[in-house]
Amino acid sequence: MIDFLILYNPKKPYGDLNKTLVHNIVKIYGDEARVHVYGLKWDGGMVRNKMILQFIDTTQFEHAVCLDSDCLVMKRLDVFDGSYFDVGVTVRKIKLWITCKRRPYHNYLNCGVIFFRRSGRPFFQRWTDILDEWISKNVPVPGADQTSFNVAVLEGAFSLEGTKAYSEGLKPGVEIKKGGMTIKLFDSYKYNYGVFPVGREQYIYHYKDELNFDRTNDIMIGDNERL
Repeated sequence: MIDFLILYNPKKPYGDLNKTLVHNIVKIYGDEARVHVYGLKWDGGMVRNKMILQFIDTTQFEHAVCLDSDCLVMKRLDVFDGSYFDVGVTVRKIKLWITCKRRPYHNYLNCGVIFFRRSGRPFFQRWTDILDEWISKNVPVPGADQTSFNVAVLEGAFSLEGTKAYSEGLKPGVEIKKGGMTIKLFDSYKYNYGVFPVGREQYIYHYKDELNFDRTNDIMIGDNERL
């Protein structure tokens, strides 16, 4: 059994895509998956890190995947097959993603796709603590939830400046050990892909913006052919 947490922002026009994501999961997994849908609140309410903590504390589960609602599961995931980790995150291989001077490590990792087990709870607590501290101190950090996610993963393991982390070995397959946990890095090309066209290698497609969302029909045709 695998649990899917789908997080959506009510302000984004992804209503139909939410239904398609749920439909695809059910079609692929049948009764081997449970789907939980949560509405994100950015105005001081719950954000994804706290939603995951609440899920861990209130739900019996073995494996879970947290997805933004603008994602599509293209086929059965293999990340939990023969590999033990507490938290799994996707890392981009292309250095061009890591060029923003205002938030130099913001784009290493994207929190729109996260794999986890119950044993990963300390990571999500650390992520929450970082973000809560920034909010309490009114620290102006662009994309604070994404940036704090990167810090929670990378701190103590890789450089948090420029492209150093990439050159130090921040690549798919790497396992980061911290606090008795294993955080495994997965390839965003396969598990958090956001560029057209979509090939047979992709397990999860992530639209990420309205431009790609407008091309829903382009991917639905190929998706339906593969399922």
